[in-house]
Amino acid sequence: MKLICPYCGRCLGECNSSDKTATCKVLIKAPQHLKKKHFIHDMNCVKCKEKIYIVMEFVD
Repeated sequence: MKLICPYCGRCLGECNSSDKTATCKVLIKAPQHLKKKHFIHDMNCVKCKEKIYIVMEFVD
């Protein structure tokens, strides 16, 4: 699954997981409710310098 910047559309990379139930999302705002199996990474886009949040979630 490719991760795309919501501001400028640049490809940030790929999210590869051996677990088929894992999902990745790119968000503009930090998530309000954290679940047990969330991993959050915040970064700035290389192209537009906007702050974005990458959320990986593992679903049972």
